[in-house]
Amino acid sequence: MFVLTTISLIVWILLDTRYVIKENNLLYRSGPFRGRINILEIKTIEQYSGTNPPVTMKPALDNKGFILHYNQYDNLFISPVESEIFIDTLVNINSKIELK
Repeated sequence: MFVLTTISLIVWILLDTRYVIKENNLLYRSGPFRGRINILEIKTIEQYSGTNPPVTMKPALDNKGFILHYNQYDNLFISPVESEIFIDTLVNINSKIELK
């Protein structure tokens, strides 16, 4: 039973990882893990490539992506498919975002 549950969780994450920009919010979802970030609270976006990004949450399927730093101490690793368009959209909503 444990093996079936574990396999189901992995498949769910693989098939249901996505990022949606809705108004001023970035909605992320990776299987059962989901959340919302106010785009106006994003301070910096840092490009990252490696197996263990130094973040609290990693709803991503790739090792290449971006670390979003928001609020005081929060961060999130994402790996959007159309990364350039995605980052441009975030910056268009919040022009104060610093790109590193």
